Amino acid sequence: MDLGRWFLFVWTVVAMVVTLSTINVDARYHYHKGQKVNVSPPSPSDEAPAPSVPTTPAEPPPASSPSIPSGDGSLDDTAAFREAWKAASAVESATILVPSDKVFMITSTIFSGPCKPGLVFQVDGVLMPTEGPECWPKANSRKQWLVIYRLNDMKLTGNGIIEGNTHKWVSMVHICQDSGPSDGPAVNDKVLHELELSRDDCISLGTGCSNVDIDGVTCGPSHGISIGSLGVHNSQACVSNITVCNTIIRESDNGVRIKTWQGGTGSECLNQKSAVHVTDIQYRNIKGTYDVRTPPIHFACSDTMACTNITMAEVELLPEEGDLLDDPFCWNAYGIEETLTIPPIGCLQEGMP
Repeated sequence: MDLGRWFLFVWTVVAMVVTLSTINVDARYHYHKGQKVNVSPPSPSDEAPAPSVPTTPAEPPPASSPSIPSGDGSLDDTAAFREAWKAASAVESATILVPSDKVFMITSTIFSGPCKPGLVFQVDGVLMPTEGPECWPKANSRKQWLVIYRLNDMKLTGNGIIEGNTHKWVSMVHICQDSGPSDGPAVNDKVLHELELSRDDCISLGTGCSNVDIDGVTCGPSHGISIGSLGVHNSQACVSNITVCNTIIRESDNGVRIKTWQGGTGSECLNQKSAVHVTDIQYRNIKGTYDVRTPPIHFACSDTMACTNITMAEVELLPEEGDLLDDPFCWNAYGIEETLTIPPIGCLQEGMP
């Protein structure tokens, strides 16, 4: 996740630029390959002197103008972001740049594909929601804030902050979702890099995600980074090749977790004969602290569908206060400890069920 003053940029490798100015309201977009188009007004030093003779009347402004982001944290910039997303989606290897030193307010929004490959969403400034969900347009989702949906080969990066701002809304970033059983995977080949995220699940990976790299993210306070919940209402759920590395999770209920449903009725959760199969999970180079009121490691797997091929290596979890809690929880979980783990995972079964 350089930056122009007061601008939100859409950049492409063919040097086409669409700039959303904070002050210009009557510019037009002209898309020509290899041409730089700036919709901001010229600076006073660039303006030509006033002509001394009458000239041909200027062309009247267009009927509609691009939305102008404020970037000062006071106005709703949702429309400008949606226009920028639409423009960038139509161009291969485009970049949407959120400039640093700016704060952009945005209501719940779905950034949806399909888009041309190589799209980069670079957040160097701050994104935060407007007031709580009760103040959002009625047509907007009240359960998610930012949803990135049905994309391939997309990168979310930058040195900025995606700030939850309030506990009044539910989730932070929902990266992958399917819209129904007939739809294919929602997002593949995605990279999240060097972002600061907070509130609830700072990153939530839903069914349809594959080949997702999460790198250099600072997460919290939150519920951590989550895969799932998967398989709600006995639905099919597939997630594969998710990598989390160089990431800090702080002041969070969980670190990284995988949540799956078995289904149930009434007030009790009945044991089902089928469940999402969790396998080939690696926990490497994880260091941190935990609250002694709950086990630091919790592998609760289905009676009929065990968790398999779990690998633990260089894991060191120490209590924030008090004595070391040597009581990890495992249920029908199989795997290995490649190195000494703190606390030891004696409950992890070897081999296969």
